[in-house]
Amino acid sequence: MHHHRYGEWMGQTLENIIFDFKKKQLLRWLRFCSSIRQLDAGDLEVVLTVGLFNEGTDIPRVDTQLLVRPTESLTVFTQQVWRGLRLAEGKSHSVLYMLERGEAH
Repeated sequence: MHHHRYGEWMGQTLENIIFDFKKKQLLRWLRFCSSIRQLDAGDLEVVLTVGLFNEGTDIPRVDTQLLVRPTESLTVFTQQVWRGLRLAEGKSHSVLYMLERGEAH
């Protein structure tokens, strides 16, 4: 393959890889937004996430949390706990389960 054609082929290949990556990110973001809307509307009862609801998430209706991953950051821990403590219409309580090394606390 000539250098010029190889360069064009590599450029097109990289564009396809980048497009595919961005498309996957967009689809993940759309699923994330849909989950928040469904949870807030009461259409979802449970959402399991890994690192998705860490920052900037506001769903006051959440009344039960299961924190499985320990953190050494007081800031992150406080943010996570306060998500369940927010007031919402019809919300009477908040339950927090924390698991660390397979033991309930």
